[in-house]
Amino acid sequence: MCIKDVGTSLAAVFEHNKRHNLRSIPWVLDCIENNPEVPKALEIKKDNLNALTKNWRHRLTHAFDASHKEALRKLRMFRNKRLAHDELILDEDIDLPTWEEIDDLLKLAKELHAEMGLELVRIIYQVDDGSFTLSDDATRASRALEQLLNNSGVIKN
Repeated sequence: MCIKDVGTSLAAVFEHNKRHNLRSIPWVLDCIENNPEVPKALEIKKDNLNALTKNWRHRLTHAFDASHKEALRKLRMFRNKRLAHDELILDEDIDLPTWEEIDDLLKLAKELHAEMGLELVRIIYQVDDGSFTLSDDATRASRALEQLLNNSGVIKN
């Protein structure tokens, strides 16, 4: 169940699909670049905003090393062949990324989100030591859920 949620969400974060509004990082960049009201609304000079979006597109394209690309390919394959269209593929025939690979993709997404949040809306998501401000909120929620599932006998620790 967890890989299903992680797989679909994380694959979509990096997806660039012109047919569907996926609320992905590329989609946000498209919205910023294609809406002439954005610089005024964000109180950022258009040239500065163009430089920022160019930088983020470059990071999206070049920050991915071979392992990132392979992990994302595996996630997309799992999502497309098993979750979205449940083809007759055995679970053992699906090559899933490791949790370390998923964590690396998640870290990249969080870093880009932190940069965009700081530059666009002046919200700090990442502090100087590299930790993320909302991670503690997510940790608390996941611990509470784990405790609930454990206490109800759904899982055993």
